[in-house]
Amino acid sequence: MPFMTAAVIAAAQTAAAAGAVAAAAAATGTAAGASVAAAATAAGAAASAGWGITAATIAADAALVSGAVGAFSSIQAGKAAEQLGKDTENIFNFNAKEDKRKAEEIQTAKGIEESDFRKGGEQLKAKQRTGFARAGVTTEGSPIDYLEQTAIELEIDALRIRRQGTVGAEDSLASAQMNKARGRNALLGGRRQRRASYVSAAGQAVGGLGGAYNQYNRLS
Repeated sequence: MPFMTAAVIAAAQTAAAAGAVAAAAAATGTAAGASVAAAATAAGAAASAGWGITAATIAADAALVSGAVGAFSSIQAGKAAEQLGKDTENIFNFNAKEDKRKAEEIQTAKGIEESDFRKGGEQLKAKQRTGFARAGVTTEGSPIDYLEQTAIELEIDALRIRRQGTVGAEDSLASAQMNKARGRNALLGGRRQRRASYVSAAGQAVGGLGGAYNQYNRLS
């Protein structure tokens, strides 16, 4: 049995690390993950191919593992970005629901306020007519003009209350639409980053293979 040198021990450790990276990368279940797994497996195989390990094989193994780790990190970063996009979308969707609920509450509240105001207006006009009748004033000429002016002013105020409800509700609904759009953009942004991470991971895996080839040729 050959003597266990430091180079052999280092190579064995490299092989173990490469195997762990290969298993983790393969677990992602993606094409980029498969590339990472292949690169890491190759590193492990090269590192443990025998006891006659040279500086060239160790350097090549290190390049392979570096590429595999970088690729795996890119995939994990992409997954995290996509999850952040989903979480952000959920927050914006919640805010959109709150805006819609607020719009309904504003319309309901202003509807009640308008109804109460109109009831009060009718009571006011009834008191005015009663007052004129008790005073013996006929509802002709100036008295009728006065009653009509009161009715007009009450109607304007009632419509102003209704308008306040409409504008407030529309503002809340517009905010809800904006929140929905922001949430959608956040989700799509997260997905784009994850897709980009696959490309980056594949590039890093291939770069690791190229680096391993160059290191082996340079030192062998």
